[in-house]
Order: sequence, then structure tokens, then C-alpha cells
Amino acid sequence: DYGYGCQTIIHESGHILGLPDYYASPYSSGHGLQTTDMMNNNNGDHNGFSKWLLGWIPDENIQKVTKADGEQDISLAPISSESLTDQKLIAVIAPEDTSIYSEYFLVQYDEPIQNNTYAASEWMPS
Repeated sequence: DYGYGCQTIIHESGHILGLPDYYASPYSSGHGLQTTDMMNNNNGDHNGFSKWLLGWIPDENIQKVTKADGEQDISLAPISSESLTDQKLIAVIAPEDTSIYSEYFLVQYDEPIQNNTYAASEWMPS
């Protein structure tokens, strides 16, 4: 199948760029990433963490929230947005702002468009 072959090439290219598999394997103790993602089940788009890690989402498009910031309302543009000007694409919520390699929650807003069109039928509300 042509579509599956393309997905495999994108997934394996992710490894070349340094991304790990996000699915659970017999060799890992975790449960994997619990969503549709190109590095999880070869479906949809790369997630916000991968795009941040690879430098595809610049820091100015990341909303960082720490305990010191207190309660906040956060507005995110869809992760598939083509224009990055003045839009927050992912929110990183952590006890304190340390680094990309620390412990935190990452929130992103997905829409069933572009690379996530097929994935929408599986898990996104329409």
C-alpha cells in the first residue's frame, strides 16, 4: 500500500533525526504514548514534543506555565497551523521551568486537517 509505505518512510526518517519510538515494546517498561502520532503508530502528524525537540516549534510559540505562575487561562492555536506568528502551539506545564528534558505535561490542540485528516476518524472529535 502506497500510503503505508510513505508513513513508514516518515517514521523511519524521524529516527534518523533522533526521535525514539513512542510505542510500548517488549523491551520497555512503559505504556507508550497514548495518542495518534507518527512515531507511535505511523499515523497522523508528529506531536508537539517531537516538533519542539527538533526545533520545528520555536520557543516563542511555546506557552510555559510553572507553579509560580499560578492559575492561568491558556489559548493554543492548532498544532497544524501554517503561520507561527504570535501563536502558542503547545503548553508546557511544570512545577518549575528547567529544560526540555525535565518532567512536565505537554498540551497541544489537534484539528482533523492536513496530516491528521485520517487520524481524525480514529480518535478526534469531528
